[in-house]
Amino acid sequence: MGFLRKPKMVKTHKRAVLAIGIVSVAVVLIAVTAYPAYAVGAEADYLYALNQENWALPEDSANNPDATLANGFTVRIDAKGYAFLRIDEETLKQYSSTTSLVIKVQPATETTDRKIDVTGFVQVDDATYTITSGRVFLGKERKLVFLNCTGMDESGNQITLKFGARYFWWGGKAFALRSKAVLQTAEEKMLLLQRGIARIN
Repeated sequence: MGFLRKPKMVKTHKRAVLAIGIVSVAVVLIAVTAYPAYAVGAEADYLYALNQENWALPEDSANNPDATLANGFTVRIDAKGYAFLRIDEETLKQYSSTTSLVIKVQPATETTDRKIDVTGFVQVDDATYTITSGRVFLGKERKLVFLNCTGMDESGNQITLKFGARYFWWGGKAFALRSKAVLQTAEEKMLLLQRGIARIN
């Protein structure tokens, strides 16, 4: 009798292994879909940045998040990638970069409009740029976010950051995103190509 039970146990074990394999493949496919540029890496970002036309960002920026997001909320964006500084038409300097932004939206009341605060920082190599304010466009239906921010560099000079991203649901209140931004300092302009996570609270 014990001998007859072994095939059932083996078959159950194979099914469990197969199920785990299917789940693992699904997770990998989700990750590749959310971060397709990871498959090609920094070289693809460099080639993308070489095209001057890719440095343009839409001017669609207003202090008016999607009307369907009626209540107050906070969005935290953390992204990493590369910053590119143009040397000439065929050459770029490439740096590691990090962007961390916090968008706080307070609901409108009978006497006040919505209040939106944008703070955070952008780090390019060893330099840190502080974000002190910004205007926001959040498109829930189109899954787009666009920020037009101002701030200062380490010497107190004004900088601007135009940040645009398309986001994908990652699970719960977390969203994976791919972003393109232009950081304008007092002396130069840089293109930031990054990937990261946005969390809504």
